[in-house]
Amino acid sequence: MAGGLEGEEIAVSATIEGKTFYAFQFEHGGTLESNTRPYIAIELGTHENGSNFKSNDEALAFWDKLLDSFKPLPE
Repeated sequence: MAGGLEGEEIAVSATIEGKTFYAFQFEHGGTLESNTRPYIAIELGTHENGSNFKSNDEALAFWDKLLDSFKPLPE
């Protein structure tokens, strides 16, 4: 959920050569012909350098806080 909007969410982590990489994605389908409920895609990744997160829990908490910070416009 992002700002109370239902959607599909994916979180993936991988450790390669001692570095942990994360990829997060959220998609909300939106409502056709709505300016206040459009299609939304949010992505976050640590693709090139790996991550400074100390644990998977810390990375997920950061992602959840980011998603919670989004607020839909009033209808």
